[in-house]
Amino acid sequence: MKIVFDLDEVVFDWINDFLQYVDKYWDQLELEDERVDPAIRKATSADADSWEFFSKWGLNRRLFEKTYNKYCDDRQFASCPPTSPDIAADIGWLSECGVEIVYCTSRPLKTILDTRASLDSNGIHWDKIYHCGAYLSKMNSVLRLTKEKPNLEYIDGISQKKDVFLIEKPDIVLDDKLEYILEAYEAGVPESIVVAMKYNEEWREKNSVRGLGRKSAKTGFSFTNSNKWRSVFYEILKVKNKMTKAKV
Repeated sequence: MKIVFDLDEVVFDWINDFLQYVDKYWDQLELEDERVDPAIRKATSADADSWEFFSKWGLNRRLFEKTYNKYCDDRQFASCPPTSPDIAADIGWLSECGVEIVYCTSRPLKTILDTRASLDSNGIHWDKIYHCGAYLSKMNSVLRLTKEKPNLEYIDGISQKKDVFLIEKPDIVLDDKLEYILEAYEAGVPESIVVAMKYNEEWREKNSVRGLGRKSAKTGFSFTNSNKWRSVFYEILKVKNKMTKAKV
């Protein structure tokens, strides 16, 4: 079995880490001069009610990309904390059960070594890491790290998560962004797990039994009850068990 994990808000607590970075370097970033609402300095991931959560405080796309680029250049992804201290043991157990662990992210290509450093420093198992260039890097390429190969691999001509899904052909994909979940479905991934966040709540309600946003009414999709790792891991186990029984 092979599982492709998204990183941010699934494995790593990125939104909180980014917001804490904004608070810490508020003066150096000169965001008040750009009329960004200082309330962002006290915000947490619980306030992220849309994908572009930063815009509610007046941090427009241009300012976000400028701030995010500095966050990346300051090597913040190398120290971004996991969403739970249990992740290393749980993913390690999946690996021991024979599951191939792949991470696929829209983080900039230049941060892939920081991603590896953070996974390694937290003892989180990985077999492959993909950084896709179509999003924040705006490049038509993908970077890949493979455990048994010492060198970075550039894969030109592809740049999106759906391209990685077509290459890897995973059994399960986990993500919090609906765009990527639907790409997995279109790429023929048998099971996709939507990690529950405020910004995908409406879609979950529309596509769930009795509109409660808990049990999917669509074949090939399932939802976590929350974005807490315990809920995420529980859903992985349910889907894994269902797929294992189906193969017997």
